Amino acid sequence: MLTTTFGYHAVQDRIWMTLRQPSERLWLTRRMAVYLLGAMTDQLERSTPGQQAGGDAPTRARIEHELAFNEVVEPRAQDKGEQPAAPQALKLGKETREQTDQAQYLLCERIRTTMTPEGQCVLTFMVGSDGQRVLRLSRSGLHRWLRALLMVARQAKWLEALQPPDWLQQTLLPPSMQAMLRLPPESEAGDNGKVDGSNPQA
Repeated sequence: MLTTTFGYHAVQDRIWMTLRQPSERLWLTRRMAVYLLGAMTDQLERSTPGQQAGGDAPTRARIEHELAFNEVVEPRAQDKGEQPAAPQALKLGKETREQTDQAQYLLCERIRTTMTPEGQCVLTFMVGSDGQRVLRLSRSGLHRWLRALLMVARQAKWLEALQPPDWLQQTLLPPSMQAMLRLPPESEAGDNGKVDGSNPQA
């Protein structure tokens, strides 16, 4: 299980992302977020299986998106005997100013994405002439990863420029839960909000 954390740095006006090392963060610019929440979601839509049933691409993507948050993660072959893990929810949190300042930030210069015929997505983040960070996600993991990115992009007030598809923005809570939950006032959210999303690798 791989947990990716996103956050927004108001002074830099950039989103940061951690992969395997919590102290190492990759800067993602607004241009990169536009690509990931635009072209990437379009690519995900077009490759969603189920064309034979007759649904259009956004409808199929919406169904797959809902299923991704109810998927039970099976244990790996080497972990036989363990119970399957429950579906992993996205978690909102905050961090101290000290945690923000002490992290090591690397500028992501380019992103290369590949969707394999087996349904795995490989995202390669270029951080220099000879450096890269690779993230491998299943389709359900990619849905959760994009949803977490959307949540922090909303905090950054980037959504007007991003124009993500409707299925990515839809609420995943039943009506009864929607009525109970309210977002905190913007003044309480602070600049150091973060989103954790667990993404099972294929």
